Amino acid sequence: MLTLGLGLCFLLSLAGAITGLEEAREQINFAVRVMAVLLLSVVALGTLLRAAASLGREREQKTLDMLLTLPDGRKGVLEAKWLGSVLSGRWLLLGVLVALGMGMLAGGVHPLGVLLLAIVAGIHLIFIASLGLYLSVVVPGAGRAAVIGVITLVAACLAPLVYCPGGYGCILPVAWVACLPRTFDTTSWLEQPNMVISLAASLVAYAAIGGLLRFLAQSRFLREAEGVGVTG
Repeated sequence: MLTLGLGLCFLLSLAGAITGLEEAREQINFAVRVMAVLLLSVVALGTLLRAAASLGREREQKTLDMLLTLPDGRKGVLEAKWLGSVLSGRWLLLGVLVALGMGMLAGGVHPLGVLLLAIVAGIHLIFIASLGLYLSVVVPGAGRAAVIGVITLVAACLAPLVYCPGGYGCILPVAWVACLPRTFDTTSWLEQPNMVISLAASLVAYAAIGGLLRFLAQSRFLREAEGVGVTG
């Protein structure tokens, strides 16, 4: 699927570069948006599932105690699990960059949009990895933590719409699409104030909550060590 998608983007980019037609560039923009959203969705889901199952899998396989004997201890284990979850989809992210690069060369994607997408998607993935890590600490069982994580992520995207109708910038795929206009015309963004406001507010919320969840996961995991020490 990845190869097919990148091949399609390449052919459209080549056609746009050769012909220079506006219609070809619009088709390139559409293809790149679809490709980016599909790949980022897979990366986001994979990041969540891996993070949510990170500690639960170790507990189920009876390997967590062995990991805790490493020099960095519990804090090091959590940091490694979080970073591993964030980087788990790096090859698919590379595919996104290739598609975006071809789109830019053919005039179908604005460079500023690529930078904006990198920032937005990066904040989203940090939040998702932190959410999964927190659930892996507090929820017993890898499968249960993964299910709760998916439900929580969907709720986080859709719940703001109840209080802010039209705030579609909170929905991850919608935010990704909004970052990739063919021409970055600020007036077109100003004509959609709800989208801009909801996107900005959601990014601040995702960043803050992600940091809080990571802090809470670490605090809870370290307290477990204190409890084991007192019991022993």
